[in-house]
Amino acid sequence: MNSSNSTVTINAEDYAGSLAHVVKAESGSQDVVLGQAWLCGAGQLATCGHVVDAFTATPNLLYVFFPLSGNRYPVSQIRLHPSFVRQQDQLVRFDAALLTVSLAEPDSLARPLPITYEKTLPVQLPLTAVRYPVHLGQFSSSMNPLAQMGRLLGPLRKHDNFHLLHDLALSPGDSGAAIFAPDGSVVAMHCGDTATLPGLNLPTTSIRLALWVDALRDLAVDGQIEAPERARGEHLPLSLAKFILAFSIAFAGATAFLLSPQISALQIDAARVKPVVLLYNKSRNGFTMGEPVEISLKPGSDCHLYLFDEDPFSPNHPVYRAFPQDDNGAMASVKAGESISIKMLGPQKLRVNDKQDKLHLFAVSSALPALKLGKAYDSDPSTMAIQMVDNRSALDELKKLKDKYPEDVLYTEMDGPVAKSTVDSSKK
Repeated sequence: MNSSNSTVTINAEDYAGSLAHVVKAESGSQDVVLGQAWLCGAGQLATCGHVVDAFTATPNLLYVFFPLSGNRYPVSQIRLHPSFVRQQDQLVRFDAALLTVSLAEPDSLARPLPITYEKTLPVQLPLTAVRYPVHLGQFSSSMNPLAQMGRLLGPLRKHDNFHLLHDLALSPGDSGAAIFAPDGSVVAMHCGDTATLPGLNLPTTSIRLALWVDALRDLAVDGQIEAPERARGEHLPLSLAKFILAFSIAFAGATAFLLSPQISALQIDAARVKPVVLLYNKSRNGFTMGEPVEISLKPGSDCHLYLFDEDPFSPNHPVYRAFPQDDNGAMASVKAGESISIKMLGPQKLRVNDKQDKLHLFAVSSALPALKLGKAYDSDPSTMAIQMVDNRSALDELKKLKDKYPEDVLYTEMDGPVAKSTVDSSKK
């Protein structure tokens, strides 16, 4: 099939919910990012074979991490391309693998990346790779998806349409990243650099390897005749298109918050609500039990923000309000571009906890009035103890508002992560 005459601008954030990292869980140390993966079907992710071939018999040692949602899932099966092989010259041929994962919302609702099979790829075709950045095997401090541009240099060898050369400036840890043609469809997958392949005798280390996406046919991955006109807002559920926050609260004495600390820039696509940027002060896996946590929120449009925590470990699953904390709800109104910092619960610091609560986040268009709220917590001046106030009625009222004004109220429900280790935080 020839290249489409129409082109679209490749916006990395359009595909944010479909991108993941392949991660090896390391006992007693920080997990290691092995490569990139992307949704290519229901519960299926494509990546490079060399990223996962050492784990085909032990897929449980790997998990995939979705930076947009903050969720991680164990890998249940690894299928290498039937012609996958590591040659004596160190070249990996048909460097592709398919990961099977059982996903939950919102990741189970994310749209697989658009694939176009049998597409003619002329030399010097503009290409764009989209992935979340990785640095030295660890999660980058920037958790926004990035687009890297370059060009197709041609086939690796004459009469070989599957193994390609390109000049996109990708790094170790980017193996498996999807590479897009100008029409917005995936046409190749980045496989690594050529510096470690002396047998190729290439004149520069800026030349890199890719695999034609048609190789995924042998892994029974479905393709599309044409890529969709735009991916924005279609690959993610409306309730979670560009904003995610995860934390939980413990509710006695000096106990405080559990947060999902990760830097994310996520987009809410709705008629009256623009993107909101969320910043955590550490990477998701960088927190230990009891550490202080700080988050900041910056909406792209005037809106009212509400954040609740539902405690599944207490009787009747009480719901507590984290933002706003005042009694009348005035603080819910946030101006476009205004940064809101959240690091305290009353007089106490927000701290990582070891319980996984259910989180509820609402972004309400400023065209609607702010919700009148009661108290978020009570405090005893004699003991300085904080007693959280159940805000279930406010949560239910916002859900009804969402049903009545679906384009003006954006609602996200998710699980909060759990601290992986303990630390004495008395000196924090």
